[in-house]
Amino acid sequence: MSPEAEPFVAFVVKVASRCNLACSYCYMYEHADQSWKSQPKMMSQATVGLLAQRLEEYSVYRSLRHISVVTHGGEPTLYGDQRLQYFYEVLRATVKSARVHFVIQTNATLLTPEILQVLANHEVRIGTSIDGPREINDIARRTKSGHGSYDDVLAGIRRAQAGPSPYGVQSILTVISTGVSPEAALAHLETLGIPRADFLLPDWNHDTYPYEDLPLGSIGAWLTELFDKWIATNSKLHIRIFATIMRLLLGSDFGTDGLGRRSRGTLMVETDGSYHIHDGLKTAFEGASRSGDSLSSCPISNIEVHPLAIALTDKISSVSGTCTQCGLFSVCGGGHLVHRYSTTRGYDAPSVYCADLMQIINHIAEYLRQVTPDRRLAIDS
Repeated sequence: MSPEAEPFVAFVVKVASRCNLACSYCYMYEHADQSWKSQPKMMSQATVGLLAQRLEEYSVYRSLRHISVVTHGGEPTLYGDQRLQYFYEVLRATVKSARVHFVIQTNATLLTPEILQVLANHEVRIGTSIDGPREINDIARRTKSGHGSYDDVLAGIRRAQAGPSPYGVQSILTVISTGVSPEAALAHLETLGIPRADFLLPDWNHDTYPYEDLPLGSIGAWLTELFDKWIATNSKLHIRIFATIMRLLLGSDFGTDGLGRRSRGTLMVETDGSYHIHDGLKTAFEGASRSGDSLSSCPISNIEVHPLAIALTDKISSVSGTCTQCGLFSVCGGGHLVHRYSTTRGYDAPSVYCADLMQIINHIAEYLRQVTPDRRLAIDS
């Protein structure tokens, strides 16, 4: 085992490879990698069984006490209540060495009473996505017939919140749009009654970034204003990007895929059982996320040392020299691998969001200096 290898503690499992929405920015369907077309539409029972065995084997190998399994897609609720019930039952019965924490990442539009009951039975926490108020969300997040998805998503959220699970909807993802003011974006999330949120940088890289429409630094300015509104209102909403930056500035070693010099390992398993490193890499080129192995070809432990797996967990192994010389590297980690790509340099470049990350990190650092004047920050020399 390589000394740089970080154990996988989260497993994103694509139980369905199709979706009932047609979001214009989707990294699965709307970018360079079109391999979804050759994937089985649903994960088979045999693959579920093999997945469970590999997870138990890996938990023993790494002496893991807890792992997270995220049912994902496509849209995982297309798998149906009976298949989901089988999936959770098999993993519960097989993985004994570690406690399995289940999450489902869904667009919420197909959360039927039957599916909600299955999720409640297995203590599955629900995460969903919405990009802001209706007029913003419905620009990109639309149905295959071209209708906006906002009303259907909101209805699904409310069904989940009123459903049999005590958890309701635990988290929400929002792809940043500068078309809505930070104040309106925050106010909208507050109305949903969901405790945790994250604001995601759009999955653009150096080749695909819309330079003419969105000057570099625009999203950093937007995040800076959002942070100030969040602090000023004393919001109880946990915003992951801000919490992570603050934690890293205060000295934490571990961040996320897109922040921090290190992060915990995440492995993705497609419907055919193949191991993929990060599905956001599909925005770069065909096959960018593939490991070349699968549940049937090798144990999970073999994938720990894949160069892309290490690149996402031990950031210094893959960033450009520009990043290693930057005083903010301990916080930004060079930015997400997805956002570093270009056809001319591959991943050997700072993030296309470098200016944005510098802006929000420095802004939060200044805030922390004011509220914790005696605390030395990680970026202070």
